[in-house]
Amino acid sequence: MSKLLNKILFLILVVGSQNLAAQIEITGKITDENGEALIGATIVVKGTVSGTSADFDGNYVIEVSDKNSILAFSFVGYLGQEIAVGENTILNVTLELDRTKIDEVIVVGYGVQKKSDVTGAIVSVKSDEISKTVGLNAASALQGKAAGVAVTSNSGTPGGALKVRIRGIGTIGDSNPLYVVDGFPTSDIDYLNPGDIESMEVLKDASASAIYGARGANGVVLITTKSGGNQEAKISFSAYYGVQSITKTLDIMSGPEYYQTMQEMYENAGLSFNLKETTQAIVGVDTITIPYAGDSTLTTNWFDLLTRVAPVVNYELSVAGGNEKTQYFLGGSIMQQEGTVVGSSYDRQTLRYKIDTRAKEWLELGYNGNISRNSRTRVTERSQYYGIVLNSLRTDPLTPSYNDSLGRYYEPAYQDIGNPVANVEYDNYRNIYYRSVNNAYAKITFLDHFSFRSSFGFDMSFSTSDDYDPERYFLGATKNNRAYNTLYKYQSQVQSWLNENILNYSREINDHSFTAMAGFTMQETTASWTTMEKDSLAKDIEILRYFDAATGEARVSGSSSSNAMISYLGRLNYNYKGKYLLTTSVRVDGSSRFGAENRYGVFPSISLGWNILREGFMESVPLLSRLKIRTGWGQIGNDRIGNYSYSAGVNFDPANSYILGGPNSAQYQVYGASPDNFGNPYLKWETVESTNFGVDFGIFDNRVSGSMEYYIKNTKDMLVREPVPLYVGFSSNPYANIGEMQNKGFEISLTYKESIGEFNYDVTLNAAFNKNELVTLGKGQPITAGSLLGQSICKNDVGHSIGSFYGYVTDGIFQNDEEVMAGAQSGARPGDIRYLDLNGDGSIDDNDRTYIGNPQPKVFYGINFNASYKGFDLYLFFQGSYGNDVFNATNWYLWHTSAGYNRSKELLNSWDGEGSSDKFPALNTKDHKNNVISDRYVEDGSYLRLKNFQIGYSLPQSLIGSAGLEQVRVYVGGQNLLTFTKYTGLDPEIGNLYSDLSAGVDLGTYPQPRIIQVGAKIVF
Repeated sequence: MSKLLNKILFLILVVGSQNLAAQIEITGKITDENGEALIGATIVVKGTVSGTSADFDGNYVIEVSDKNSILAFSFVGYLGQEIAVGENTILNVTLELDRTKIDEVIVVGYGVQKKSDVTGAIVSVKSDEISKTVGLNAASALQGKAAGVAVTSNSGTPGGALKVRIRGIGTIGDSNPLYVVDGFPTSDIDYLNPGDIESMEVLKDASASAIYGARGANGVVLITTKSGGNQEAKISFSAYYGVQSITKTLDIMSGPEYYQTMQEMYENAGLSFNLKETTQAIVGVDTITIPYAGDSTLTTNWFDLLTRVAPVVNYELSVAGGNEKTQYFLGGSIMQQEGTVVGSSYDRQTLRYKIDTRAKEWLELGYNGNISRNSRTRVTERSQYYGIVLNSLRTDPLTPSYNDSLGRYYEPAYQDIGNPVANVEYDNYRNIYYRSVNNAYAKITFLDHFSFRSSFGFDMSFSTSDDYDPERYFLGATKNNRAYNTLYKYQSQVQSWLNENILNYSREINDHSFTAMAGFTMQETTASWTTMEKDSLAKDIEILRYFDAATGEARVSGSSSSNAMISYLGRLNYNYKGKYLLTTSVRVDGSSRFGAENRYGVFPSISLGWNILREGFMESVPLLSRLKIRTGWGQIGNDRIGNYSYSAGVNFDPANSYILGGPNSAQYQVYGASPDNFGNPYLKWETVESTNFGVDFGIFDNRVSGSMEYYIKNTKDMLVREPVPLYVGFSSNPYANIGEMQNKGFEISLTYKESIGEFNYDVTLNAAFNKNELVTLGKGQPITAGSLLGQSICKNDVGHSIGSFYGYVTDGIFQNDEEVMAGAQSGARPGDIRYLDLNGDGSIDDNDRTYIGNPQPKVFYGINFNASYKGFDLYLFFQGSYGNDVFNATNWYLWHTSAGYNRSKELLNSWDGEGSSDKFPALNTKDHKNNVISDRYVEDGSYLRLKNFQIGYSLPQSLIGSAGLEQVRVYVGGQNLLTFTKYTGLDPEIGNLYSDLSAGVDLGTYPQPRIIQVGAKIVF
């Protein structure tokens, strides 16, 4: 500890010092094995970002701080060298060609492969890119980094989930990808610390992901965590502190403005509007008259009361090292985030450990694992009745929030929703989630060309949620009063084990190279859950919130489920002279989730590649440094329909009870059961058939590089609930393989790298164009979703994209009686919205509704920019979408012309006479279809956002080297700093309301915060 303190004190003294050592100038020339100049070769002072590049003759000039400095020389496709300066002032360097550098090794399913040999659509994101984003969620590292991978925030709440879609929405069910962390498959990665990730490979097409069979239909994300190395122990500590704030507010009415519009609304209906008051007896106070709606001059800004500036902090500490035989990694992290909406927070603690050892020349052993604890408090979201963000905007501003002298909250006077501040105060929900994922393996090599790897892993999680609903009494209306309290607890456990056994064969015969893999895997998952609740705790004291302290009747429920899978898999890779490439695979999965008639599924794939640049006739094209054509086809599956869906079910419901006995005998209640759904033993996997065409290229010695992909992805035998007549008596419709969906699109990724003296920079652009279409639902009916007070917003039907908005088309406002008489709208009056009679039958009804918007973007894109100069570095990341619509359901409330909700200030210009407005109808308590689902709430959701910004400085090695420090970097940065959009809501990045069937519906979405960060990283 004293040595560490000495190092820190030395660092502080050095940073404060203004005396810099004299610089030493080093010159030289960099050439290849044939003596040719390597134009643009990079020279960097090790441990810093200070560097330069070779000119057109291969010459370079660089300054170092002292003779102990080490220069690192590198060039794309060549072996790098590190040379100590010593007494030299001239260093001429020859770099050797390095095929392994050109052929970067990337992770594929159940193995690794040279990048030049890859034939499928795979994109890789490395740790240096991940570390620049300072993301709070591991999945955020993919946002804007990989063409074809759309990552969207479902909510800005702390710890909020991200929606990840690979090449579009593939099913009306669960379209989340499969994650595989260090070989262990999982459905989510919320438990991971992003700083522990070494690389993320995304398998986008079926030829790449078919090796994962029944679970790979939505794409696969392979995650490799950091390991140790053949080095002395390296300790790394990093931390940042951030300040979060809401980026935008909506312009809603003040109290006087609200009072004015309420008067107008009532007057237009021939009524009068008066401020409410009530007579109410308060304990300890005489019966008093409470003008609980305040007066017409009062303004309560509920949004301000419920939002705040909030901190976020993160700490990471790791140690990694080892020798030729054994490498180890141990890392821990603590992240704490308060929400910008009062009542929300998220804490995460993780511990990751990994060890790999070569016990014998023929035997390798390893163990890795992760332990995490997540703690969350939350506010209600995505609810048109209880959503806190929505209610903070629409609650009337004439009602005060709280009466200090009486110690009670007021109940809003003019709408049937509760006091949002009180709702947050009385919400005592807290969830704690523990998870441990571990995996051990043994690998043996034998007979020169064979290896066998067997692994066993387990994933255990335990979640407990507690909530306490206290007694509550409001001033004013009593509809939300509660004369008793209730304690709730929910607990769940999930356990999963996995055994994988993989045999590999690798052989080179002259110009032919073969690798083959065969495997057998088994996995089983069990889950159980219990819900408990009990009323009437004696005291409202937090430390007494236990069931034994309650006197009411206990209510307990619970259940369990399990599923298992057994798999056989194989793959063959072949290449000839590195020119002609073939990959073929097959997997057979057997799952307990399907009936006996279709328990097993077969998932084949094949892909081809041609490295054209290695052909002799391409030698005369020096412009190109890489050119490969790829094509692939495959079938993969989706089994995410829950357990036991193939079997007939029985529903036990209190509604099925019957009273027996009496009138002369004791009566008692008997619970009955009813059929739940049909059994379907022929139920089988959804099958995704994908065809991919790709080109990888590089020019100017890979200064410009990129890839292009075209794909067609068809989902067949899609699992859809098929409607059955109500008289059959089943409470739910059975699943059947009757649907089809198609996604097809084009992806492009381009990178440009350049060095100008000591200034180095690169810029990467990626974009994905995707068209989604529902092809058939069999005999099923269109699926509606996104209900808004009984009106559906979305209609999912054949020939249209998933989640498409469906409603009326508006045509301005009726300005006078003549226009009303000439229209087809029964009951309309001047000042009402005019709708188009699309079918021409002379009336406006449900048959005039049509598709009014598409939430699926035409293109997702990302722009990444990196630059460095001497010790400084800069990172900019822009992300956006184009061509998607958002249904602004928040405006449905804020533009409401007949209810008591608070309103947008835009309604101060509502129609009040001919020619006064052609957008906002007249205010009137008698609503004549002015607030139905229509295109007036559909907005352009395209946006461009500066998602991440970071500028850093690394202290020179001459200042920190003598203290034993390898790196000291400080930085400032931010997230969501700028957003360019036409969308008028709080946040244009809208994920799912409830599912992909209602994507793009903004019902007061919790906005993503703007974060300003300062941080540092120290390595020693």
